[in-house]
Amino acid sequence: MRGSEPGKIFYGWWIVVAAFLNFFFVIGIIFYGFPVFYASFVEALGFTRAQVTQGFFLGFLIVGLPFGLVAGAVIDRVGAKWVILTGVALVGASLLLMARMTKLWQYEALCVLEVLGYVFAGPIATQVLVARWFRARRGRAMGIAYLGLGSGGVVAPMLINYLIRAYGWEHALKIVAIALLAVLFPVGIWVTRSTPEEMGLLPDGATASAATGVAIVDTASSGVAQAVRTKNFWLILLGSTLAILLFLDRGVGCATDGSESANGGLGVCGNLWIFDGRGLHAGFAGDGGMFWHIVAGEIAGADHHGVFAGAVGISVGCREDF
Repeated sequence: MRGSEPGKIFYGWWIVVAAFLNFFFVIGIIFYGFPVFYASFVEALGFTRAQVTQGFFLGFLIVGLPFGLVAGAVIDRVGAKWVILTGVALVGASLLLMARMTKLWQYEALCVLEVLGYVFAGPIATQVLVARWFRARRGRAMGIAYLGLGSGGVVAPMLINYLIRAYGWEHALKIVAIALLAVLFPVGIWVTRSTPEEMGLLPDGATASAATGVAIVDTASSGVAQAVRTKNFWLILLGSTLAILLFLDRGVGCATDGSESANGGLGVCGNLWIFDGRGLHAGFAGDGGMFWHIVAGEIAGADHHGVFAGAVGISVGCREDF
């Protein structure tokens, strides 16, 4: 194994770019932008508002937790790269098929498929990917990657609302699906590598002597059964659960008329910039040994954004030296 060559950018930062794009599309555009379609489903297909908002709920209920555990085990076997590519394919296929749906059961089945793709291509695999490329700089790498979530979340409501108005909801779904596949598949195949060892590198671009202590720590943590007995597992679960509750609590309000969908989604997703900014701050502070001080400050904030930012910060910044 070798460190990164002097004067060259460590390849792990290209992995961070890939993670940024993954968060931008799979979570920012798809997860937070999808509620903008609700009004069109109600108007064109005759669904009720309750029916369109329960699609994602059913998806998380049926596949969210069990397949989240499965995704962790599969990542250990085949690597984060192939799990992410599988998830991207599922998300893209579900969106393309939604453009042709006519029945409620089709919508619910495709929502389950989309959530399955989200589980495989979303935070679990992407966080593992970045974590395996970085140790000492893990906090800042995670923080930069998570900027993609807020960026996509801010862009999504305006972009999807424009596409629906200009081309209709069916074509808008196809355009979003094709854009996602056109970007994430090439990045996943030609840029993403599951571990630095695949390229003969070490985490952070470190030298072999500097990485000896880290390698000893990492080899001690493997397997789902062992993971659930660690503090970091439950911190990640807490942060991810609160992030999902934010979407279910605030995002479902977008199922009204078209303009309110866009404006409401912009309001909800615009707040992700707050989460991302604070998460980035916490990530850099965590690398400097100040992580818990920052998280405590976020949670002590007067508004609910501080609580969510602190929770998300915990989930993306978990490190073995807690």
